[in-house]
Amino acid sequence: MTTLLVPVYLDALYLPTKTNVLEEMTDYSKLPYYKNSQLVNRGSAYISETVLTVPFTQPQLSLKAGIHLHWSLPDALTNGIARDGEQGITFPLVPNRWLIIRRGGNLVEKKWVVESDYLYPEGATPEDTINILYYPATNEYQPYRFLGRKLELGAWRSRPTNSQYIKELSAIGPFATVDNLDNEKIAFAGFYPNCRSVFGFHDGDFTTNTTPPKDLRYDVIGWYSDGKNDYLDKFIKEQYPDRDPLSLLDSLQSKAGWTVEIGNNQSFPDRLLCHASLSFAPGASVTNPQASKLQGTIAVGNNQEEAIAAYVARQLDTTNTENRKTIEEQLEAIQMSGRLVQQNLDFGPKFRQGLHEDSFTGQCKEISWQVVPESDPKISQSGSANPANAVQGEGIMQVTLSATIGDRISEVNEAQREYDQQLAKVGSIREQVYADWYIALLGAMRYNEKQIDK
Repeated sequence: MTTLLVPVYLDALYLPTKTNVLEEMTDYSKLPYYKNSQLVNRGSAYISETVLTVPFTQPQLSLKAGIHLHWSLPDALTNGIARDGEQGITFPLVPNRWLIIRRGGNLVEKKWVVESDYLYPEGATPEDTINILYYPATNEYQPYRFLGRKLELGAWRSRPTNSQYIKELSAIGPFATVDNLDNEKIAFAGFYPNCRSVFGFHDGDFTTNTTPPKDLRYDVIGWYSDGKNDYLDKFIKEQYPDRDPLSLLDSLQSKAGWTVEIGNNQSFPDRLLCHASLSFAPGASVTNPQASKLQGTIAVGNNQEEAIAAYVARQLDTTNTENRKTIEEQLEAIQMSGRLVQQNLDFGPKFRQGLHEDSFTGQCKEISWQVVPESDPKISQSGSANPANAVQGEGIMQVTLSATIGDRISEVNEAQREYDQQLAKVGSIREQVYADWYIALLGAMRYNEKQIDK
């Protein structure tokens, strides 16, 4: 067995005291459910608003004092593929075991193991752990479970053998294939509050208001607990089972961006290890200078072009409003130059019309079937079409369809209109059912709240 080492990024955040930060995007522990005929979370409705974090609210998640580590995943493991003939988007499985080694800083070496796919039993409420949506099994009630745990290396080696784990773990969460992507899935591995117990670690041994000791170092090593899930093992067996090592290496470079030198009589690596290392440099302050910097400027417009133009104009001139307006129009015209290049007359009105059109989002129009002249198959060897012939073109435009073909086209268009109308009705009914169900759930929640008050 040969192993390929793939470097990953490792970030560290030192907090001298407990600090509130933006919480995870979803918290499924707020969902209502029945347990032993008792309704838990009575004041909540089973809708997305219950679990989704409201944007622009005050930070609610309290991170404990200490050093928080967050490691990234290799780019090759974060790219999903939509294959022909298969449903949904499939992402590669990722390493689910991570060894964290702390050394240096005049401290005793310490080791932990993070089990990214560990599933806590129902009823468990561990601290600093994310929760995921989970369909309850027989004799279970919770629609969620807590995911991921850390153990010191000695305790991990003697852990119970009846632990429960999720079947799949990818960069988007506890699944590998999805029909669509939302913000939570996209940001799962990249946003620390979303994955802090899966692709993150907390060292609580540092709680004083001083900087971490000089030369304190953390090493992180990740691997697959089951070799059958290993990215390289699948890469070889599923896609290139009969290729020689050099051909495999070329394919790996093209697909994953990884390279390795393979010596004579050396087999192609079939196991993957992710690794990262981070050392603390001496510092004089525990204050994060980035936290006091300007977070950004907001530019508002009816579309992207207007917003960009407004931002740039503001940067160029902060005092003269009329001058900024002129700059905005010029920048917008530049961005619309592809559509305005042929407008020699009435340029101003055409420009205004273009701005107006860009302020709206087009919807699907009515589909209409037509009979058009067949294009001339004679194409020159250079790839360009034959020169236009005005006389021939006029003759083609004057061709009159027979009554039979005209009637058939009318029937097709009538059938298409009927189909489009029925399809629109289906969409309308779906929206209505969703709205009615939403209102019913809110009504049930308010009824439960009144029952509690009584």
